[in-house]
Amino acid sequence: MESFIPRDTSVKVVKILFSLIKKRSASEKLWLTTKLSDGLMALSKQGIRNRHSDYTERQVTEAYLKFILEKTLYNKIFRGSKIKP
Repeated sequence: MESFIPRDTSVKVVKILFSLIKKRSASEKLWLTTKLSDGLMALSKQGIRNRHSDYTERQVTEAYLKFILEKTLYNKIFRGSKIKP
């Protein structure tokens, strides 16, 4: 458990957090997971925008997909694309 705990967070706090999460309903856990996923996607896309300020929103999305998709699948969807994440 301790291997993924941030250095500035105690094991006691993480155990409390996990106990609170366990008490949530399935729909609340799904909502939380969705919000975390949305936040990670937004953060990733912002990083792409910062590295490639000339990219259009479509290019940012394509670069994000290149980052998260398996290479073969990405190449089937975006044949010959030169976009960089």
